[in-house]
Amino acid sequence: MNLPGDTILKMEKQEKALDRNPVVYIVDDDQAVRHSLEWLLGDGEFEVRTFASAIEFLDTLDPMQPGCLVADVRMPGMSGLELQHEIKARGIDLPVIIITGHSDRNMALRAMSAGAVNFLEKPLNDEMLIAMIRKALGESPNDGPSAS
Repeated sequence: MNLPGDTILKMEKQEKALDRNPVVYIVDDDQAVRHSLEWLLGDGEFEVRTFASAIEFLDTLDPMQPGCLVADVRMPGMSGLELQHEIKARGIDLPVIIITGHSDRNMALRAMSAGAVNFLEKPLNDEMLIAMIRKALGESPNDGPSAS
């Protein structure tokens, strides 16, 4: 079967992405939150990259890098919900977990209806966040070092 050149190129890119370890991207304007989540998640189980803004994240995002995004809702410039929309508009398949310290029901419904994996309120429950990240990455909630 002969495939068009662009189809072959897309398939090769997808194969390369499968060979890469997933990255957990943290986007939050609060430095203390970024450091805390990096410490929690970066214990060897996950590769973690942190960003102070949505624009900083988008400027460095490799659309072929597998992973998931944990993004704060309220940030200067582009909000977490706007970031989620932008990722979707670019056709990037990146699961999103929205976090916030200022939740309301409408905001949670908007995030979930736009495809967020989950919507979590700060202060975050560490075990719940890790379970949601594993789910977003397609892993079993029992995977990881604590499963043994």
